[in-house]
Amino acid sequence: VNVDCEMEDFETGDFTKFEWQFEGDGSWETVSNGAYDGLFCAHTTPMGDLCQAKMSLDYEFTYTNEISFFIRTSTETAYDFLVFYVDGVRRGRWAGETPWTMVRYMIPQGTHRLTWSYEKDGGTSGGNDCVWVDNIVLPPMEIVLDVNEAVPDETTLYPNPNHGDFTLTLPHSSQISVFNMMGQNILSLDEVSGLQHLHLGTAGIYFIRISTKEGVEVKKVIVR
Repeated sequence: VNVDCEMEDFETGDFTKFEWQFEGDGSWETVSNGAYDGLFCAHTTPMGDLCQAKMSLDYEFTYTNEISFFIRTSTETAYDFLVFYVDGVRRGRWAGETPWTMVRYMIPQGTHRLTWSYEKDGGTSGGNDCVWVDNIVLPPMEIVLDVNEAVPDETTLYPNPNHGDFTLTLPHSSQISVFNMMGQNILSLDEVSGLQHLHLGTAGIYFIRISTKEGVEVKKVIVR
């Protein structure tokens, strides 16, 4: 299973890696100091009261999957916020002195607009009056199943979709590897056969690689 994530780490020193869109009275820039990791991160430039600086990306999610990113804020507590939106719906916001923090959200299948917006009220400013974003991890737009030697579809998996509990019927002694959409191997079983009852505790799309002496199968399972 070959699943390569997309990463916006701003290490190009600009916004050319993806098709970023910008709106508002303020603006975003890449800076070479204070990054969470590497040399560069995204950072808001100085702006006045009652202003916004929006940084947006339209991204296609092949399946319901996770996005993660790091945020940092130095703003007026409880009044000037870094806000994260999906299709204009607020999913999270942060204000005050927030150290580098990783956040995660599940995003449904389809094309969605992801927006990071620094929004100021009409009062005073606080802290450094700016926010930072770094290391945005996006799921791959394509999923490639790299199977060197496939065999006929001999195993069964049910129910599918499911709510985390499902059964594999294995006619041969098999090695089982379960991968999430980030390409991480989250479960392995060696030399198993017959009925295998498996549990996955997080909703998402998974790929199950079943290796036997006869060859390899890959099955997709959906956990709701």
